Amino acid sequence: MIQKRSLSLCFAALLTGALAQADPEQQTSQDSEPSRLRATPVQGQAISNDDIVAQSPSVSAQNRKPVTPNHPLLEGAYYPDPLPVDRDNDLLFVRTSNDEPAKGKITHLTGSIRTIDGKPVRNAIVEIWQADSTGSYLPGKGNPSAGRDQNFQGYGKTVTGVDGSFYFRTIRPSSYTRNGVRRAPHINVVASLNGVRIFTSQMLIEGHPANREDGFYKQIPTQQERDLVVVPFRPIPGSFVGELSARFDIILGEKHSLISVGEVTNQIGETSFGVKPRQTESIR
Repeated sequence: MIQKRSLSLCFAALLTGALAQADPEQQTSQDSEPSRLRATPVQGQAISNDDIVAQSPSVSAQNRKPVTPNHPLLEGAYYPDPLPVDRDNDLLFVRTSNDEPAKGKITHLTGSIRTIDGKPVRNAIVEIWQADSTGSYLPGKGNPSAGRDQNFQGYGKTVTGVDGSFYFRTIRPSSYTRNGVRRAPHINVVASLNGVRIFTSQMLIEGHPANREDGFYKQIPTQQERDLVVVPFRPIPGSFVGELSARFDIILGEKHSLISVGEVTNQIGETSFGVKPRQTESIR
């Protein structure tokens, strides 16, 4: 059985090469190794405040990018509880399962976290979770396990590199209906520093017809902000199995409130938003 780490490295290398051929301007400083494997701090080494934000030239006010929509209540109702045993950045295989991959379109999700001034945020823990190809989340919080793809990890986490970058291998998300409310396909994304949540949001598929009626999407007040949470899922040139690439770049503001608790609960339809932001465990 091929190790997950080798698979991640292989596909990340393929992605880097394919995207470089397709669009040289889209190249990043991220090498072929997933950030979880190359950016994890040395065990037992304390992280100072200077380590949180890497040094880089400031960006002038007129060149600042808009802040990515972010609200602690956007975590939704389906954060895995308990967390799965396998929780690395390769969601396509489960170590405790057989060697069959998850069903769905393989997607290489890359991105970065930066401040509004353009400084990369390093050593941040990034977590994602999503429904599988059947629209099912990991069991827990009322989610049934029947019919779920047992080969899909459903949740993963990694650490940002010195350039703020991160990488996951997952599948293109599927839509689902809960409590009579249909959700557009999306991936939940959160980020934390030193156990404190700094970012909570969701990313949707650019151009998907279900976006227009999605409660989360409709709550975002401006089109400019909506454009920051929709991501194109593009075919990777030369892939023999139809792999996709997606990139979600996160821009952090000092403080950004998006919507009120009542609006989220009523219009998104996922009713356990009223909890305090959870603290996040370390990478292990």
